Amino acid sequence: MTITKEEEINAALFDRLRSLSGLAICERNRDVPVDTFPAVVLRDGDPTPDYNREVATIWWSMQPEIELFVEADEPSELGPAMASLYAKVSAAVLADATLGGATEDLIEAENKQLPLMAEGKRPTMGRVLTLDARWTTAITTRT
Repeated sequence: MTITKEEEINAALFDRLRSLSGLAICERNRDVPVDTFPAVVLRDGDPTPDYNREVATIWWSMQPEIELFVEADEPSELGPAMASLYAKVSAAVLADATLGGATEDLIEAENKQLPLMAEGKRPTMGRVLTLDARWTTAITTRT
């Protein structure tokens, strides 16, 4: 079975996330709400091609997203808890911009904070870290 470049990248990212200690949840493409913290969810990226026929090259770009979730006793503790989780996650996934050869370049594309305060429950917060993985192939191949 041939593994596509996008699966190679998504799998490499997930391997790095699973290596992190102290996570209550670390899943890929989770389809139910997070209820245990801290949690990290990888959302697979879909590749987008940019064809350059002059040099017979396709520049690929893919934006996987990593959702981060924390909980605290007090709302004032959410910022430090999220900063700590974000630092741990970004250090793990961006330490090697090639993901061990899976991609040519990996950068942080966007970082959005999502407040998730629910009444009657402990304060929670979410953040979405969007990455941009890039690689090239010959115009006759996809992987």
